[in-house]
Amino acid sequence: MVVNGLDRMVISVKSMEESLAFYRDKMGMTIVGECDLGEEVLQKLWSLSPEIKGKSIFLQKGDRPVLIQLVEFSPKSKGFIRKPGEPNYDYGIYDIGFRVKNMEKAYKELSETYEFINPPKTYQAPWTDVTVKEVVMITPDQLRNAFMQSGTVPMEEDFGLVTTNAHFVKSVDEANAFYKDVLGFQIVFDKIMPAGLVNSILGIPEACEPRISMAFKPGTKAPVPEFIECGCEGRYIHECANPTDIGMFSVAYEVENLEEVLKKINTSQYSQLCDIIETSIPTVGTIKSVLVEGPAKIKHEIYSRLR
Repeated sequence: MVVNGLDRMVISVKSMEESLAFYRDKMGMTIVGECDLGEEVLQKLWSLSPEIKGKSIFLQKGDRPVLIQLVEFSPKSKGFIRKPGEPNYDYGIYDIGFRVKNMEKAYKELSETYEFINPPKTYQAPWTDVTVKEVVMITPDQLRNAFMQSGTVPMEEDFGLVTTNAHFVKSVDEANAFYKDVLGFQIVFDKIMPAGLVNSILGIPEACEPRISMAFKPGTKAPVPEFIECGCEGRYIHECANPTDIGMFSVAYEVENLEEVLKKINTSQYSQLCDIIETSIPTVGTIKSVLVEGPAKIKHEIYSRLR
């Protein structure tokens, strides 16, 4: 059973300076820790060769417990996990979602520096009376950042909390089962979108009727993992990318009992990718951790605290 929901998103960066200019200076996130990575993480957890070194900076926004972990490897990769010009619907991690106070202002400000998939789109889903404005930006690391404005959410800052982490998956049923049966989430949303409603935001063909589900841990403030199945045949980006390629390469979840979760994983279709290691994370402390391959071949770090 997960403790807090989504705890950490790990991004290999092209340039630490460029990524901090976005997450710290634009999004208003706070640096809560930084470190050089040891062989426990680099070689044992991530299975990298001994000559590869890395340093991490951890950022947090407000009282939301999720961390964004920026990793700069040396030597640096010239490749990307989500390669420029290739389909958005390839299976794997897609975006991070942020709330914004004023969509027009945010879009105007950010478009001076960054590329966008779509201009701001206003829509209302048939099952709700809430009107939403949404836009998706491409970061220097070729990661997508979704920005959403909803009239029902009051905000003080221009850029608000992290709200979602979207994955394109081959099967929503598979993703739902993993998050519900293995990690103990509740599936709080699962619907087929009308053709054209959010297609330009996702960068998928207008004729598609994507199915979208969302997982949530009740009682937490963690962002919502979101799973998108659009019916287009994609490739598994995490299967094609090199370990140090630039982009988001794993997500992390704290669980109450690591051994119980590993029993479920090892008796399922999913894979445990390494032995349990001991390391530490800012704001969390010392942990025992393991990497597993979950739905869409996405690497999930599963950990529990050493008490």
